[in-house]
Amino acid sequence: MIKYFFLILIISEFTFNIYCQSDFTNIQSFIDSNISRNFINTGFDNSNLSSAFTSKMNFYGNVKKYNIYLKNYYSSSVTKLSEKLFRDFDNIKAGAGYNINDNINLSVNYLGQFFADDKTFQLKGTSSNYLYFSGLYDGMLKNSQVYAFLNTGYKAENQIGEFNRGPSVSGEFDIINLNVSDFMVDGQLKLGYESLDPRKKSLVFTRLYF
Repeated sequence: MIKYFFLILIISEFTFNIYCQSDFTNIQSFIDSNISRNFINTGFDNSNLSSAFTSKMNFYGNVKKYNIYLKNYYSSSVTKLSEKLFRDFDNIKAGAGYNINDNINLSVNYLGQFFADDKTFQLKGTSSNYLYFSGLYDGMLKNSQVYAFLNTGYKAENQIGEFNRGPSVSGEFDIINLNVSDFMVDGQLKLGYESLDPRKKSLVFTRLYF
């Protein structure tokens, strides 16, 4: 297992130097997933106007109650116009956790996002680093499936040379097949808060539905 882990690391390192283009929906869905398969998927598209490359990697390993994971989604594109413009996006997530029991996991995690874009000035030279602790519950509660987590940590952002840093907290609670007067109901609650200085960015978000 250790040999495969280092092999994945080496292959992933080779992709870091390739220009990229981002599909944020696919990236976020993959990075936030709980996939336990080990794989590397790559794709290349070459047309008359541009070339694009994507790479998706997932590694998961566990020994007794300990687990470790590494995810990387990297994509790139270069235009073939008179001026070659590039777009580069790298998203990496890694962590190590401990299973207290079959339903509860505690972990320390890192999430990094790195942008470089000649096509969009706002993204050029932007990066985000987030180190956080996480508690997760996944189990049954009175015949209802419950999934909940709480993340709390410290975020540092670099946006075109402007550095911002501060605390970031987020959480989610999902319940499936909740019996309410013989009606089956699904529900979700999302909460989040972050305050980054010196930009004085304070963000609070909520989402609730049934």
